[in-house]
Formats: sequence, C-alpha cells, structure tokens
Amino acid sequence: MSTRPGIPGVDIRVRHRGDPAALEVLAIREWAATLAALADDWLTARETYRAHQAEQAEAREHRAATELSRRQQ
Repeated sequence: MSTRPGIPGVDIRVRHRGDPAALEVLAIREWAATLAALADDWLTARETYRAHQAEQAEAREHRAATELSRRQQ
C-alpha cells in the first residue's frame, strides 16, 4: 500500500472537506493512532513490571539461599 505525501502546511481534513466517507476514514485513522500509542505504552509498562517481578524473584531466591546457608552452619 502506498501513500501519497500530503501538501506541506495543509491539513489532510481540509483536502477531504465535504467528503463524509473520507472524514470517517480519517477519524478511524486518528483512533487507530491513539490505540497504537496506548498499546505501546501498555507494552512498555508491562515490560517494566515483568523486569520488576524478575528482580523480586531473584531477591527472594537470594534471601532463601542465604537463610539456607546460615542454617547449615
């Protein structure tokens, strides 16, 4: 799918003024861009959360290993 470059300085809505179908497609395009940004933010937050969980698990394992070595002494 190819896209034609827009006219610099001209809002794409102006070019499609009076065409309800084009305006609806533009609205869907804006919604899709917003949804993509939300998905990106969610994925970034999920990655951060998973890294935090991994750090907590590693700390628990370290504490358990430390406690086990103390008991064996």
